[in-house]
Amino acid sequence: MDRTKLLAELRRLFDNVDRSQWAIGDLLIREVGPPPLHGVKDGSHEEVAGIARDLGRPLGTLLEYRLMAAKFQESRRLDSVSFSAHQAAAYTKDPQKVLAEATKLAERTARQQSKETGRTVEPRVTTALVRTIAAKPEHQPPMPISDRANARQARVAQRNGIDLFKAAQAAAESLRQLMFMLEGTEVDEWPEKVLDGLGEAMDRCDERIGWIRTFLSGEGDIVAGAEALLKG
Repeated sequence: MDRTKLLAELRRLFDNVDRSQWAIGDLLIREVGPPPLHGVKDGSHEEVAGIARDLGRPLGTLLEYRLMAAKFQESRRLDSVSFSAHQAAAYTKDPQKVLAEATKLAERTARQQSKETGRTVEPRVTTALVRTIAAKPEHQPPMPISDRANARQARVAQRNGIDLFKAAQAAAESLRQLMFMLEGTEVDEWPEKVLDGLGEAMDRCDERIGWIRTFLSGEGDIVAGAEALLKG
């Protein structure tokens, strides 16, 4: 497909993007190629970047659609599960296992609700449900290199934009779980030692978030600050 036809087809798909994420990813793989392995430069990233510029769409969106289409080939996609729910499972150890577990839980919940209400309730595998299943420790992928002597090497290896996205999502999910645990409770219900530890952890979170915001702004000397925060 020549460039003009490719852009026209992508524009058509983006007109109904909520139903076309898979189609956009499949088309990019077919015309540009699948995402390369880490550290491999095959020129496809630059091609996708050029397409994103021509379309006026965020590069990250096109890269994510292509990655998802590669992670979940057509035969492995669940028609009854949304694209965003597949995204929630994508970065786990075994995405198919996570989706299967979420589907079982949704079916069990629907059966229970049907029994209680006396009418048929269809199972719904929501994105929130998949995120809850995906957050379980047994579904988490192996941690990256943690040896301090190899920390710089690990950071270089993880600079791919998708790995940054994964880390940011994991941090947001951890905070969401923490909020879920605290919701509906009172401060005086928790042991003082636990609250002190939580307060210290939140202080470190504030420091690290501040460092990341400084990095994103492109302002200030952040190298010394990074070394100190990485030790905590």
